[in-house]
Amino acid sequence: MFDQRFILLADLLRLLRDGEVDVVQFGRPFQRNAQWGAEVWASLAREPQRPINGFVWWLPPPQEAPSSGRYREFTRAKIFFVDGQQRGTALAGGAGIRPACYPPDVWAELGGPGLEVGVVLESARRLRIQPMRARRHPQIRLGDLLQAAPAEIPQLVADAGAGARTHEASQLVAELTDLRKRLLDTEIPVMWLRGGALDAAECYQVLNQASSTRVAHASEIETLYLDLARPGVRREMLDPLWRHAQREGFGAAVTFPVINELVQRLLPPAARRRTALKAGSAAVEEAARRAVAGCTAMMDSLQRWGLCDASLLAMPAALGVLFHLGAHFREASTDDFPRRWLVHALATGRYNGAPYRASGDVSAMLRAGDYAEARTVLAQLMLPAGPPPPLAPAQLHGRRGGFGAVTSLYAMAAASPSGLGVPDLTDPDAVFPEAGMSLVPLWRGRLEASLGDFVLATPATAQVLARTGGWGREAYEQLRCGDQVLAAHCLPVPAGTGLGPAQLVKAREQDLLHMINGFLARTGPLQAPGPAHTARKTLGPTDTA
Repeated sequence: MFDQRFILLADLLRLLRDGEVDVVQFGRPFQRNAQWGAEVWASLAREPQRPINGFVWWLPPPQEAPSSGRYREFTRAKIFFVDGQQRGTALAGGAGIRPACYPPDVWAELGGPGLEVGVVLESARRLRIQPMRARRHPQIRLGDLLQAAPAEIPQLVADAGAGARTHEASQLVAELTDLRKRLLDTEIPVMWLRGGALDAAECYQVLNQASSTRVAHASEIETLYLDLARPGVRREMLDPLWRHAQREGFGAAVTFPVINELVQRLLPPAARRRTALKAGSAAVEEAARRAVAGCTAMMDSLQRWGLCDASLLAMPAALGVLFHLGAHFREASTDDFPRRWLVHALATGRYNGAPYRASGDVSAMLRAGDYAEARTVLAQLMLPAGPPPPLAPAQLHGRRGGFGAVTSLYAMAAASPSGLGVPDLTDPDAVFPEAGMSLVPLWRGRLEASLGDFVLATPATAQVLARTGGWGREAYEQLRCGDQVLAAHCLPVPAGTGLGPAQLVKAREQDLLHMINGFLARTGPLQAPGPAHTARKTLGPTDTA
């Protein structure tokens, strides 16, 4: 088959299911959804058929055949996707097939089970391919249709509850039988690449820079060279970090470009980016190890500081600076300076509208020879000097429940060791940020234009508020909150106030403003570091990228 210019869709699905085709280790992660996959399938289902782009498959010589794939440590595949992984994976997932090159846990985290599509039976003359979900019209899983023998299709129609009348059922069976054959007999173009790993990498780079419908970010090409220098570094170290960040709510801050930049800045300046092969396997592995350790430790710190949920995160550029600080200086994970620096960055809006400024701050910081000097640099760059500026009342107002840096400052104030602690309204023993609490609306149906409309709460409290229509007498009686708990949330007792939600929010805003501004005042100015923090960096001074 290694000379054929087309592959039948039926054969493609079989090869993917059996693991005979894998993904090159330096390929980008799967990044499509069910709607995109349904559109690919719908293109093939049309009459006349709308072709899709073909595949570029790498057939490595035996002496250079990879023992690992993009997602699994061991592979027996002889063919590897250089181009077309997204299409091939979406086709397999749409048919309910997990390609064997994706381990079950990775497949689940990438949303593979949610890729499945179905044939919606609107009428005998209108069959539509859409993602599988509850619908008004009957539907048949596409995978069931493709796997069924022609004689089994009438039963699929009956099980779907379609074709109440005999002639309608017969028409549907005929249409579905024709659709099944048309799809399985689809020919998809294949181009073959014969050469070594560098040839495959260069081909991937050219395709993703010039002809791909979704071109690769520069960082993806740079990560390609990291994986060539130390095979498997992305699968074994960088991918798990990205998935961990997604699970912990840091997906907007710990992106693949951010992870790549962390590793690049830990390599010698002459062996970065597209010259990473000069660094060698050991140096790339050590840089990746330090990036993962530093970033993970900093995420743990951020959660302790109150940024424990995606709803509470703002200013990813500022978090990126801290990730670099943590990757280069081990002391950052146990020092209080990073927390206080972040408060200043949020309060001053240092990166608002200018996220590029973070790269310059990182470069200046990494020219420092030790942690004490790095702290001094960051403190001097934070303008204006002095304590963080207090918030104005207007800053508590946002759009659609988004308040930017104010949300993070509120969370950090609530988690501050010098504060009184913010217990959950349902369980007073669960104190923020250790209880899985997030920002939830106090009332259902309001415009949610003020921070006063929200409260830090567990899912159990959120359910009570939703069920009772919001913070009112019924919710109060069900939650049975003590006065200290209410005070921590700046919440009034509903009984006897005579105030509606709008008036309560306005009154609560003053208390929230007092709470946050008190926290800012206690944070104080960024002082120059003392002599205790003088440990040298492991790799020595780092120049700008």
